[in-house]
Amino acid sequence: MVKELTANISTKIIEEDSGTHRYVLERNWSNKKTATMATILTLYPSTSELIITDTTTKLITNNIYKLGYEGLFSVNLFSKLNFIDSSRSKKEKRNYKTASNATNDKYIIECAKKSDIFILAYGSLPSKNKQVQARLEQVMKLLEEEELISKVKILTDLKEEKCFHPLSANVRNDWNLIQYISDEGSPIT
Repeated sequence: MVKELTANISTKIIEEDSGTHRYVLERNWSNKKTATMATILTLYPSTSELIITDTTTKLITNNIYKLGYEGLFSVNLFSKLNFIDSSRSKKEKRNYKTASNATNDKYIIECAKKSDIFILAYGSLPSKNKQVQARLEQVMKLLEEEELISKVKILTDLKEEKCFHPLSANVRNDWNLIQYISDEGSPIT
């Protein structure tokens, strides 16, 4: 007995006309008009494109699918493309102040509203960098103002002590999500 299986994944990217900022990478594998969606917030846009998929996007897609969602919105604290490579020398610091903008905030909120869950997956950088911590707090404040905080979960390991990035070996294949509680102050880092 032989059977043939097929699946289609549509990919949509929303970026600045100039190509300097990417706001959303959307992947959807549902045939329904309204799919159950998840939003994942990481630090910077990945190198994924419409066809090319990098490791981060692959791991996010696999784990979101395993969690039972039918699509995802990948958004970032910083929307500037190639930002991670923008510091050519160790002495040169990245300019985090120009790495995001109001349009990025608009899309983060829009995606959160369209999603059933909003997953924080930024890793440890906010605990090491005050500018990144301030940006994270700014985004969390926006989510609170829009009354979306109840959707927020944190990607963590079984110890539930810190937030992980999808590339971390601790969470690559199996995601553990815990509820974000805004009364605790800033997100775990």
